[in-house]
Amino acid sequence: MSRVRSQERGRPQWWSCCQPPPVRLQQRMSLIYCTPGGTVDRRNHNLHRQVSLSDRAVARTGRRRSLDSSDWDDRYRCVEHPWGSAPAAALSARFAELTPGRAVDLGCGDGRHARWLADAGWTVHAVDFSSVAIELARSGGEDRSIDYTVADVRAWEPSEPVELVAIGFLHLPVDELVAVIAGAASWLAPSGRLLYLGHALENFTHGIGGPPDPSILPAIDDLARAASGLQVRELGHLVRPFGEGRAIDVLLHAQPWGTAAHRDLKNGTFT
Repeated sequence: MSRVRSQERGRPQWWSCCQPPPVRLQQRMSLIYCTPGGTVDRRNHNLHRQVSLSDRAVARTGRRRSLDSSDWDDRYRCVEHPWGSAPAAALSARFAELTPGRAVDLGCGDGRHARWLADAGWTVHAVDFSSVAIELARSGGEDRSIDYTVADVRAWEPSEPVELVAIGFLHLPVDELVAVIAGAASWLAPSGRLLYLGHALENFTHGIGGPPDPSILPAIDDLARAASGLQVRELGHLVRPFGEGRAIDVLLHAQPWGTAAHRDLKNGTFT
């Protein structure tokens, strides 16, 4: 069984399946046990859901904390494909509607979305801060249409505009995630698309699975902030079956308004 682990020594709330949390943490936190078959057994469920959503404010300090990849490295070492090798259906369905070009897979993990895009004819730059995840992605076979890079997604950027930025289940303190998505939007070519899919804040209170930390779960209004200045094609919740319950994701699909003249909001002039 895999265990979802709460934060320890200031680390972000990542998952780890190799070692259980220390006893002192098990006494203070809720553990969610997910069996290989997808069934869910909640321990201390009521305690888990009583955690105040005001805890999200902890992440809003205005300071960027360093990311520690060790928890993710451990997870990829002990489970080859933690979420399976197939891409998230909500993303692949939207990828299939687009004309292949240059793409960025930000927070690519083991490369499941990058591989789908490459197979569909895209040239992909895939980025993740876990070196073990990138090694695993590269071990899937040489594909010259995918360039894998180990980097902090908050600081990395491509050298040229791209037709697609895909961000699947990247979870950071909410204000940092908003900044990453807004920055990624600036990489888009005029006809480009931005797709973000992640666990929704509402999954913490109304769903199961995902990170038990509301400070890294975006709500719709957070993604609306990230999409400021873009044409929003889709923004909403996606509910999917999970074990005996449901998981609640949130999707943002946006694009630039293009190169047509537009009116400046402050002085009313066209540019």
